[in-house]
Amino acid sequence: IFFVEVVVRLLAGSRAFFFSAHWGFNFLDVVVSCVSIVEATMYFMAIENGDISNVTLVRIVRIMRMTRILRLVRLPRFFRSLRVVVASVLNTCRSLFWTLVVLLIILFIFGVLFTQAVTEYFIQLCEEQKPCPDWGELGDKKQETFFLHRYFGNLIESIFTLFKAITGGMSWNEMTDALGMIGDSWVI
Repeated sequence: IFFVEVVVRLLAGSRAFFFSAHWGFNFLDVVVSCVSIVEATMYFMAIENGDISNVTLVRIVRIMRMTRILRLVRLPRFFRSLRVVVASVLNTCRSLFWTLVVLLIILFIFGVLFTQAVTEYFIQLCEEQKPCPDWGELGDKKQETFFLHRYFGNLIESIFTLFKAITGGMSWNEMTDALGMIGDSWVI
C-alpha cells in the first residue's frame, strides 16, 4: 500500500517529486518502499526454499523500515495548534526544573531540622536513663520512639517521609503523632 502511494505521487508530480521543497521526505519514502519490497521478496523466497535462516537479515531490513517514522516530523507543520502546545510544554520544562529544585531544598532544610530534633531527643533520652535504654526497655514509649526512628532517624528517611506526606503517600497524622513526642512546637 505504501509503495502504491509513492508510485501515485511520483506519477502525479513527476519532476516536482524530487525537486520540491519536500524532496528529502519524498526520497525517504522511495527508499522505505524499496526496502519493504526487498523484505517481502526475501521473506517469500525464504518460505519457498524452506530456509528461514536469514531471519537476522529480515530483522535488519525491518529496522531500516522503521525510518518511515521520520515522516512524522513534517506533520506538526500542518498542525499549528499542536506545535504551539508542544513548544509551550518544552518552554515550561525549565520552570518545572527550578520548581523541583526549590522543593528539594525546602525538603532538605526541614529534613535536617526534624532529624536534628529527633537526634537530640534520643540523646536526651539516653542521658536521662543511663545506660542508654534498649528498644525493649522503653516500655510505653517503645512504639512512639520506633516511629520517630523510622520516620526521622536519618536525613534520607526524614526527606522521604516529608515527600510522602506532601504527595499523599503517608498521612500527616502519622508523622505529627511521632513528632508530638519531641514537643508540640515540632507539630505546628
